[in-house]
Amino acid sequence: MEYKFSNHSMDKISKRNIPVELIDEVLKFPEQQYNENGVEIYQGLVEIENNEYLLRIFVNEEETPCNIITVYFTSKIDKYKAKL
Repeated sequence: MEYKFSNHSMDKISKRNIPVELIDEVLKFPEQQYNENGVEIYQGLVEIENNEYLLRIFVNEEETPCNIITVYFTSKIDKYKAKL
């Protein structure tokens, strides 16, 4: 998938120290993917410093290239994996 980062997502990636390689990995091989209110959400489990987190990536696929709206880690894995 070809994508670009919104200014908001770039800011959040920087502040949250999210490696772009992890974003690329989850976009290529998501554990879950679903659409919510017209926004595609990609999710994947990642391990950071021996702790497991869910990386959530919100993408507007109506744009070309796809626009990454925001990205974040959450420890509330069960809450968000239960969305499906």
